[in-house]
Amino acid sequence: MCLGVYGKVLKISDETADVDFGGGIVKTVIVAVDGLKEGDYVVVHAGVVVSKISRKDFLKIFEDIREMAEPLIGRGEITQKDLDNLIQKDLLAETK
Repeated sequence: MCLGVYGKVLKISDETADVDFGGGIVKTVIVAVDGLKEGDYVVVHAGVVVSKISRKDFLKIFEDIREMAEPLIGRGEITQKDLDNLIQKDLLAETK
């Protein structure tokens, strides 16, 4: 099973990009897709941007995560603060 991590491109330099994964985590990764630009939403696997996704899809993913986490909050397994830390509002903000 492969795990992709979702993020937002902050800066592009040659064949690398700085990607914000939320929670203050910014990593430099290798770009393996064409036409990537600052502000794009991406899926990163093993330090490589493997695909771009639309803002709509990006927001839907985090909406689904929030929905799945609600029962955990209800059972006291995680706190609302834990969920808020996972789903960073700054990461979801539109790029200007």
